Amino acid sequence: SASIGIAISHLDRRIFRSNSAFDRMLGYRPEELYGLDLRDCIHLEDVEAENTRLRALLSGERDSYKSELRYLRKDKTFFWGSNAVVLVRTDDGVPVAIIDMLEDITEYRQAQDQLAEAQKLEAIGRLVGAVAHDFNNLLTGIMLYCDLMSAETEPDSRVYRHASEVHLAAEHGAALVRQLLTITRKHVVD
Repeated sequence: SASIGIAISHLDRRIFRSNSAFDRMLGYRPEELYGLDLRDCIHLEDVEAENTRLRALLSGERDSYKSELRYLRKDKTFFWGSNAVVLVRTDDGVPVAIIDMLEDITEYRQAQDQLAEAQKLEAIGRLVGAVAHDFNNLLTGIMLYCDLMSAETEPDSRVYRHASEVHLAAEHGAALVRQLLTITRKHVVD
């Protein structure tokens, strides 16, 4: 009746006993799990790492281990599981069975992924803010030199018109920088 999934398997990982929580997690009836190799319920990309841990367990290097794996349900959907695996020995120290204690951590993993994505977006926002700030400084210099050029030339001259166009383009660039800074929350919106 434990809320955590528990299964007992032979040393070859064929299940011979499981509780209802384990059955529900994998989507099988108990009689369907009986004799099933637990590794057949593990995502193919995770099987080799699990086999390595299992070899260490069976060789006596360790008596238990924990792992986070993707498990395959009967309906072919996956969930993330945190599995604590313990080797059962006789009084003489001979390995006889393996106990798996499985917990569905899919929501936790999804929250971790969302946090990582949020942190990545925050880093991008900081980068955009820094670049926008530096670009704004360049645009300020361009507009200043345009003003100096305009002040030294006649309003009807070609240089004056070019300086005015460059100044206008720099103003558009500055407006874009303000939008970027607003997006990155580095500028107070008027």
